[in-house]
Amino acid sequence: MTTSQTQLTALKSYTACDISDALLSLSVPNAGFLPDLVLRTPGPSASPLIAPASTVLFASKFKPEANVALGEGNIPKGEHWVDLSVEGTVVVMQQPRGQKCAVLGGIMGLRMGKRGVRGVVVGGRVRDLGELGSVGIPVC
Repeated sequence: MTTSQTQLTALKSYTACDISDALLSLSVPNAGFLPDLVLRTPGPSASPLIAPASTVLFASKFKPEANVALGEGNIPKGEHWVDLSVEGTVVVMQQPRGQKCAVLGGIMGLRMGKRGVRGVVVGGRVRDLGELGSVGIPVC
């Protein structure tokens, strides 16, 4: 199913609480709550960004037993996840629990910008904030 511009425009009239309540009524686990987020906003002048999401869930390299619940990966061999970013989407990324390195930096942000990504939400560590700021896509 693709999301139409009309559907995205209609979503702008709802608050995060409205959407969370709707997800609860649909029995979506955690109603869209993403734990362990630290607030980072693109700035007070930024307008709300409503777009379809592309998700990236990273698996642990060092604790393969933690990946059992994730199932099979879907990144083709020889491809890089950033090259699969979908134009017009907000990329939502989640880092494995306990991982200390950054999951997003300047080079990946630049590539996402070239691919037409509209924003990035990161559940994990980010580096190269200056470079990411110059790419022109909001990172939270």
